[in-house]
Amino acid sequence: MTPKETPAVVLIFFRRADCAARCLDGFRGNRPPRLWLVQDAPRPRVGDDRQACATARRVVEEAINWPCEVRRLYAEENLGPSRRIQSALDTVFASENEAVILEEDCIPHSDFLPFCRQMLGRYAEDERVGQVSGCQFVSGGWTPSGGADYSFVQLAQIWGWATWRRCWKRFDPRLSDWPTFRHSADFSRVLPAGRDRRYWRNRLDAVHAGKIDVWDYRWAFTRWRHGMLGIVPRVNLVSYAGFRDDALHTKGAHPAADLPCAPLPPPAIRPPEVVADRKLDAATARILFSEGGFPAWWRYQRERRLRPLWRRVTGR
Repeated sequence: MTPKETPAVVLIFFRRADCAARCLDGFRGNRPPRLWLVQDAPRPRVGDDRQACATARRVVEEAINWPCEVRRLYAEENLGPSRRIQSALDTVFASENEAVILEEDCIPHSDFLPFCRQMLGRYAEDERVGQVSGCQFVSGGWTPSGGADYSFVQLAQIWGWATWRRCWKRFDPRLSDWPTFRHSADFSRVLPAGRDRRYWRNRLDAVHAGKIDVWDYRWAFTRWRHGMLGIVPRVNLVSYAGFRDDALHTKGAHPAADLPCAPLPPPAIRPPEVVADRKLDAATARILFSEGGFPAWWRYQRERRLRPLWRRVTGR
């Protein structure tokens, strides 16, 4: 069943008022009827956090200038980004059947929410689909099979995304099934390339052991564990502005930083079948999930510079 209105939007922000304002400006014209505002409390040992967080909250509150129901999830003590996001989404999905989630450094195109609305309605009851993403990292866009406007993938990202209650209720922050899954045939089916399995095995081992605390790694495993694919549009609909010096995880230059957006007006054309686009997953892995060094640099140059040049020269 297609939602009759734009779905609820969850805006997660902390202290970067400039990012939060740009994010809200990106979807203001869509006038979502319900807006969840999520903010962690200031960190007790960071001197300017209290003022910066207060400024960000004031900027966001003052920027809401359309009729909507605003629900505020403002933490009273600092939980850290993973616990704050997980607990907030638990609360959101106790009330919402579906929602669009944007962190403060994700700047959406005006077509992002309509795309999410259509996908959330189209696949609401399809257990094979667990996420709608707005970010497309291949320079110049992607060409899905069958002339479609989106692909199904394993490596769906959370820089502007949407999901359903039926999916989030399966989220397991403890990764209880990871020790069994890591050597299973299911893991090989999700990620056929050995280099990709090694990359994710290292990351998920670290999360499971408590060495790193990254909530979206846990969410990726949840999707894989339950056989859920993500949806990725053929053009980029969300620009990630988070690669900057004041970021927690994403600092410095990166091929995924500040990618331009392009329009994708509805209705979106369906792919011929609900199966993972292995070529797109491979391209995303090359751009986002590498260990660094010369091979990673060369893959970046090939995807962002040489491949678009080759397409212009050959016309394909």
